[in-house]
Amino acid sequence: MVIESMLNGVLVMFYFRSIDHGKQGAITMRLKQQSTGQPPVAKSTTLIVLAAFERGEDGELRPAFEPQQMPSEHSAVQRAKLMSRGYAGVIAWKRPARPDEGEFGEPEVLFSTGDVPDME
Repeated sequence: MVIESMLNGVLVMFYFRSIDHGKQGAITMRLKQQSTGQPPVAKSTTLIVLAAFERGEDGELRPAFEPQQMPSEHSAVQRAKLMSRGYAGVIAWKRPARPDEGEFGEPEVLFSTGDVPDME
């Protein structure tokens, strides 16, 4: 499953793929295109993202909504904790990024509970 999301003014694609027969999955983040049409400006940032997952009728883990960029680590963790009772799994993570160049560093999980895909 692919979900497109605007992060720091850049359209980014999140790939959720099932591994281990739908019990577990993986999240991969890739740049799709520059959203503004302006020439890229090399700017380093930290993306802080929140995602929640639910199980479909077939038992497959799937995103409950489009991943959301959060303003701070604290707000991501607090919101993830609040949401944890309503979903099969919730994860908040951060990663250094230069989205205008399509470069993403290693993800660091800030909070995770329940069934969530592995980070790639």
